[in-house]
Amino acid sequence: MPVIILIIFIFLGIFEVINLWIPFAITLIYGTYINRSTITDVDYSLLLSFVGFFLIVGILSRNQLVIGSLNHLLNTSHQVFFSGALISQIISNVPGAVLIAKFTNDFYPLYLGVNIGGLGSLVASLANLLAFKQVQAYANKSSWQFLKIFTLNNIMLLILSIILISFII
Repeated sequence: MPVIILIIFIFLGIFEVINLWIPFAITLIYGTYINRSTITDVDYSLLLSFVGFFLIVGILSRNQLVIGSLNHLLNTSHQVFFSGALISQIISNVPGAVLIAKFTNDFYPLYLGVNIGGLGSLVASLANLLAFKQVQAYANKSSWQFLKIFTLNNIMLLILSIILISFII
């Protein structure tokens, strides 16, 4: 039952009903109380990389060159779709969606582009990074061998998906 209350506090913070620092502090205290390792065993380098992607988006969305380029680049549904897939390869699909959403009202192609854009590079989806960290930690085989196979399969699926979806937009 305390976890449900905690989740409610978190949503209240997300939706700005209460200050976001309140659920943050409560979660931190409760997590430490329940099990200290929930706080001490966090992969902070991975967490900081997630934060970094969103900081990059914040910086890019204020840069006049980027603003001008995106305003010029996102005029058609196909441009939004391809931009979503391409930007996802560089700054990941969720931060990419946040960046592009500020410059378009064409959300269906954006949705398709960033979801398909989650394929491809290791950075394309933050879930890819999480999965790779698990492979590095627990796999018996070489994680770099996995990365080669993963990347090759994902790039082939990305290209195939882009080709197929571009016909229905």
